[in-house]
Amino acid sequence: MASRVPKLRALAGWRPRTTGSVWRSWCSTPAARTWCPGWWPLRGRSEYGAPDPPHVEGRGRSVLVVHRAESGAALACGLADVLHRPPADPFANEVVAVPAKGVERWLAQRLSHVLVAMAGDGVCANVVFPWPSTLLDQAVQSASAEHADAVQQWAPQRSVWPLLEVIDACAANETWCHTLGQHLGSGGQDKGRRLAVASRLARLFDDYGQSRPAMLAAWADGLDQRGDGTALPDDQRWQAELWRHLRARLGTSSPAEVLHDACARLREKPQLSDLPERLPVFGPSRLSPARLMVLAALAEHRDVHLWLHTPPRRCGPPSRARRQPCAGATTSPVA
Repeated sequence: MASRVPKLRALAGWRPRTTGSVWRSWCSTPAARTWCPGWWPLRGRSEYGAPDPPHVEGRGRSVLVVHRAESGAALACGLADVLHRPPADPFANEVVAVPAKGVERWLAQRLSHVLVAMAGDGVCANVVFPWPSTLLDQAVQSASAEHADAVQQWAPQRSVWPLLEVIDACAANETWCHTLGQHLGSGGQDKGRRLAVASRLARLFDDYGQSRPAMLAAWADGLDQRGDGTALPDDQRWQAELWRHLRARLGTSSPAEVLHDACARLREKPQLSDLPERLPVFGPSRLSPARLMVLAALAEHRDVHLWLHTPPRRCGPPSRARRQPCAGATTSPVA
């Protein structure tokens, strides 16, 4: 029994997904094709700069543009071409989302050699580099007070204490919580795992809200499903029931349940977010499906540029006979 709880991350087929896999699967849906006209390759600044966003009937010129290249330097050159066109307000900050502080420092140095540079020596100023997760979370929370309140109530560091109360009330008496009760210790034999297990469960519920929002919406409707219509295995249904008890204890919907309404408000009233009209997201290593929905909502009225570092298409996995990398694999941009 004790081996069930340490493997909670495998619940309902949950697994971390890379930006590329999430993006390819999402763009294949009919809903995505209504606003994502295609993937625009980046050939490098020496040949031509980043293409202008295409015109979409009824939407003006705001659209999501995906740039892909094998080399980070090629992506940086393309980003410099985009930023080289000054915004309408010369005192407005440029916002470039980056996944790490190291990427921020490297990208600022690269841009300083291009933006307002004389003889290759310039300054990168008035550019802020937030994390993509922080930027997208703040954007959707600014559009919906209900979503912002749900995020605060369901934050793992805050929800762990109500969850601990729910576990103490259900572990000894409820049949669906028998597995968890045995792992924690029953009959007055506390094994000292209560807080650690509750903290892990609170973090996992938060992860499910980002990676499987449809699954939590099904749980809220009383369905023990994965979010795609398939049922949960019998030995994992206790987590759905525990999540519903926690929801009743908190007295508020989860962020995943109000995400669609928050994104709809962001589409209808783009002025609710103070983000600029041009929004580059540079080199994200992973974007959850929930944050991709927010990115799609922002792209309805803004020019969102997503810069992805992708491996060369012509280089497959190394074989046993030949393990040498392809020549120029890291220098030739993907066409």
